[in-house]
Formats: sequence, C-alpha cells, structure tokens
Amino acid sequence: MQAGFARKYAIMEELDGGFSAGGTPEAFIRLDCWDGSIQVSIHVKGLKQGPYKHMLYLIFSKNGKQVPVLAGEVSASYGGMQSGLEIDAETLRNLNIRPESIRYAALTAESQSKKWIPLFSSFEKNHKWDESIRQVILMQPAEEPQREQPEDTQKTEQPYAVPG
Repeated sequence: MQAGFARKYAIMEELDGGFSAGGTPEAFIRLDCWDGSIQVSIHVKGLKQGPYKHMLYLIFSKNGKQVPVLAGEVSASYGGMQSGLEIDAETLRNLNIRPESIRYAALTAESQSKKWIPLFSSFEKNHKWDESIRQVILMQPAEEPQREQPEDTQKTEQPYAVPG
C-alpha cells in the first residue's frame, strides 16, 4: 500500500472452535488505507454471542517481528456490516509501522484474562497461520492498552491498542 489510497480484502476463517452460532463462522474484512490511516469494515456471519467481547486486531510486520494493533470492538449481535473502526495515521507513525506492512487480521473472543481466536485471516497467500501469531495477540491486554516505551527502555516489541 502506497501513500494515497489502497484497499485490501480478506475472508476470515474459523481458527478456534466453539464460537459457532449454527454454521461455521466467517467474516469478510475490508481495509481502506489513505493518508497513512486505516479504515476497517467487517461483516461477521455465524459467530455466537457470549460472555465475552469480540475484538479485532490487525497484525503488522516490523523488522521481522509481529506487532498487533487493536482496531476495536466488533459487535456479534447482528450479522451485518460494521465499520467505523480506524487506526489513525498518528498511531501508526508512533509505532513506526506503515499500512503496507499489515499481514493478518484476528478476531478474538476475550473474557477476563482469557483470549481465543475464533476467526483469522492473512492478507497475503504466502503468509500463513502459526502459533507465534497467537502469542503476540495473547500478550495484548484486553482492558488496559499498553503504550510503547521510549526506545532506550524498550526490550521487545510491545503490542499497542488504539485509544478508543
């Protein structure tokens, strides 16, 4: 994705079972990127509601490491299109990542200190699921977003949540 406008699509498929509301859950995700920000539209089908929040993470590649960024909460109460999720240009600049470095999307189900990944997608066919992706998402706190530390105190890439 270059400066200006770009669009990416992906079909999210079931990863962790047990979240079906009848048929196999799935989602369609569209990213519209311009001026360094990312607008997210997502259409979820067949995902059951429960005592948990559904959160959408976009996972970027930075210097060979995966950086999850919380795009926001996704409502599973209706099977329609949801938009309005955004990762602004300032957030991406602060993390020193660019929209074109996005690799994956993960829809999580979060309850207290537990996280599952009912739906997952890759934006490129040569990037497949592996358990290291789960580990970077699990490091992301559900309620309290982490901010990046100054470079002199930073030891590893920390996940970041978009202020909501």
